[in-house]
Amino acid sequence: MRKILLIFKREYITRVRKKSFIITTLLVPLGFIVLIAIQAALLSYSSTGKMRIAVKDDTEGKVFAHRFEDTQNLYFIKVNEPLEALQQNYQRQDFDGILYIPNINLDKPSGIRYISEQSLGISVKSYVQREIKSEIKRLKIREFGVNTKAFKRIEKLNIDIDEQGAEGSDMASTGIATGVGYFMGMLMYFVIFIYGSMVMRSVMEEKSNRIVEVILSSVRPFKLMIGKILGVGAVGLTQFAIWIVLLFFINIFMGILIGGTMDLSGAQMGANEQDMEQAMEMWEAVQGHFSELPIGLLIGSLLFYFFGGYVLYAALFAGLAAAVNDESDVQTLTIPISIPVVLAVFILIAIIENPNSGLAVWSSMFPLFSPIIMPARIAFGVPTHHLILSMALLVLGCIIAIWIAAKIYRVGILMYGKKISFREIGKWLFANY
Repeated sequence: MRKILLIFKREYITRVRKKSFIITTLLVPLGFIVLIAIQAALLSYSSTGKMRIAVKDDTEGKVFAHRFEDTQNLYFIKVNEPLEALQQNYQRQDFDGILYIPNINLDKPSGIRYISEQSLGISVKSYVQREIKSEIKRLKIREFGVNTKAFKRIEKLNIDIDEQGAEGSDMASTGIATGVGYFMGMLMYFVIFIYGSMVMRSVMEEKSNRIVEVILSSVRPFKLMIGKILGVGAVGLTQFAIWIVLLFFINIFMGILIGGTMDLSGAQMGANEQDMEQAMEMWEAVQGHFSELPIGLLIGSLLFYFFGGYVLYAALFAGLAAAVNDESDVQTLTIPISIPVVLAVFILIAIIENPNSGLAVWSSMFPLFSPIIMPARIAFGVPTHHLILSMALLVLGCIIAIWIAAKIYRVGILMYGKKISFREIGKWLFANY
């Protein structure tokens, strides 16, 4: 145990002190801030130019012209001159374009067009389309003799189906659970590949540099492999812990920045107070649904499946890396390990629609799939016996993976100058060393 701890300490301290670790740990969360800041800056820059649109409304009573309200950088000016003359002179009158609304049939509105040398921005176009559609709806309601205020009250009705367990306990919203489950599954996918590959590179570096020959003079191959796996795993947990702390502060920053961005985009699109109220109601509903999620169970299971999935795949990566002499052979030998991870992601996408299907249940039990599938299922709610069985099978899978990797590692780590095939690796597994 003492030698394993020494190897663990060496792997951990060596990697944590590397500049690449420090840079990566800081750049990943800071990258989110930079991307958000760039998006906000681009949005701010794109909205600084003032835009003047001439509105030519030929409908009876000019019912559409009054719908468009000026914002800080967007102005709608009603004009009455003939369309042909306006097309020839609109640029001289300092207009950016012409919004032409003919005397349309409300049942089949057509002929509305924007005339300009430049394309209409997507946000402005969406605003114009929304306002025209709202006015057509208002006119049709009045034509049918429906009370406008009563109709608006009906439109505001929001139907939400509360999901409840058989014993009366509340269940998380399907939409929120889907998002959380998919996020957790994809997170495990990247964890397995990133840190599993890190173990593989560490083994290959020591083998190519012949350092491993010196190390094995004082420690058994099995202990060396276990120390490496645990050391790199601790590096991953450290990185996660730092990211969680940094993301906490980033979340505060995002709230301030996104709030300003929403105000800016709202002004650009002519959003009204009703739109903002609906956005606030939606955000409050999302917060309420998040409180229904089993947060403690999600965090605990994520840590368990992070460690279990990492150990299982890292052991296999380490074993195969010990059998490789040339980096060009790595892709060939690691394909069998990569296939289950990729398949698990495909299964994850499929079971999001039905998290209690037979495919979901059995794939969440299979150790090669469960680190990705089970955390996603937990967000939807999973029977306790399913969770216990899945965890037990994952522990068993880790033991088997470590045994397989150890058999390969103890032979392959000192073998040089020979290309290894899967057939020969199979012989190592059943040989008595």
